[in-house]
Amino acid sequence: GERNRSKLPEIFARLDQHGVTHDCYPFNFGSTTLLSLVPPHMFAGRTLQETLDSFAEPRVRAELEALYAERTLAVKGGAWDNLPVLVGWDNIRIADLAGQRELIGRSMEECARERGVSPTQFMLDVLREEGGNVRMTDTYMREELVESIFLHAGAMIGTDTLLGGLKHPRVYGTFPRIISRFVFDRGLCSLEEAVSRMTSIPAARLGIVDRGVIRAGAAADLVLFGDDFHLPSSATAHTGLRWLFVNGEVKVREGVYQMERAGRLLLRQTPPSRN
Repeated sequence: GERNRSKLPEIFARLDQHGVTHDCYPFNFGSTTLLSLVPPHMFAGRTLQETLDSFAEPRVRAELEALYAERTLAVKGGAWDNLPVLVGWDNIRIADLAGQRELIGRSMEECARERGVSPTQFMLDVLREEGGNVRMTDTYMREELVESIFLHAGAMIGTDTLLGGLKHPRVYGTFPRIISRFVFDRGLCSLEEAVSRMTSIPAARLGIVDRGVIRAGAAADLVLFGDDFHLPSSATAHTGLRWLFVNGEVKVREGVYQMERAGRLLLRQTPPSRN
């Protein structure tokens, strides 16, 4: 969140001191479930339905209103971020839900205002109405901080996904955006360095042998793209990717996705002896 942006140099210093690496992706917003906004202690010893039912209780609603307004603090030691406080309700948007599709893409603050309730009340109501199955995006930092994190010496590139509804572009555009924006447009680093942060560096860090490098005997995981490689406008739009080989098998042929499955589960291995 914005309030923690000044702590980034200290975080980098601690990472360097302890030799800790990290992964990142090139976007200033994330994606998760709306239930993640509810502190973990409210789920303890309950089924999901029991927790959802409790959201109708005035005591629970008052507790969460106070928590999100910082009149009270979260339980110490819990692995939970108070995102409404850190990023603001206006930066939390509904990305997917089964019933009320007209809410997709709209902020929690906007939806609450339309219903004439507080954002907390709206969140609890929509979670109950949708059986807890609501996904969200949250914008949490400025673009320049994304670049700073990417340029840190311990940074590697990773991504993850929640499919359905308003897809986060990390699902389909993490690597194209790094190449097109950070390398081609912004010149933040060389193409070779960007590729190594996606391939050989994480493979070595995770102890995965013969991946992330091009050499005789290594796995033939290869990609061919041109200077038009770019973040696509949607999950089905073209990125400029020409060819993709996975374990030596063609997965993208002249820009066309192939249905053959060549991927496999990768486990940590003991690196070969260099003696």
